[in-house]
Amino acid sequence: MLGDYPSPRPRCSSNRYPIEYSSWTLDIEGNGILETAHKLGITIVAYSPLGRSFLTGQYKLIDDFDVTDFRQNYPHFSAENFPKNLDLVCWFEELAKAKGGASLQLILTWVLAQGQDFIPIPGTRRLKYLKENVSAANITLSEHELKEIRKAIDSIKIHGMQYPEAGMKS
Repeated sequence: MLGDYPSPRPRCSSNRYPIEYSSWTLDIEGNGILETAHKLGITIVAYSPLGRSFLTGQYKLIDDFDVTDFRQNYPHFSAENFPKNLDLVCWFEELAKAKGGASLQLILTWVLAQGQDFIPIPGTRRLKYLKENVSAANITLSEHELKEIRKAIDSIKIHGMQYPEAGMKS
């Protein structure tokens, strides 16, 4: 059950576009990709909807990452930006407490609520997290909650670029 969200979700056709999208990576909303996808009937396959696990709240210190973890090379996760970017994580954790769920479930539910043409594909290596991810489909967010989430997302500054500068060159 998806609460107020249409169910079942449409099957992916060849009209799908995989792109990073999450509550801290909203680039497609301002660069024309989302608008074009809507016009052409293209489904957004949102990868990294949990911000490479950062938004789950699992990591509170840069030292929580293994020294070989690739994320330490990304500006969002730099020693300077990491603690600043916890503001969004903390905000979702507070909302999750109020709703009696996990923040990762609310984040995935928020992505699902962006439209029937959004399919989040969080990566996971453990069955426990897969079950938590799937259970997001059972959470309902009211229109008021969706507006509050959007307001928070828009007001909390995310520090650092999405990818290392070398990775942004075409």
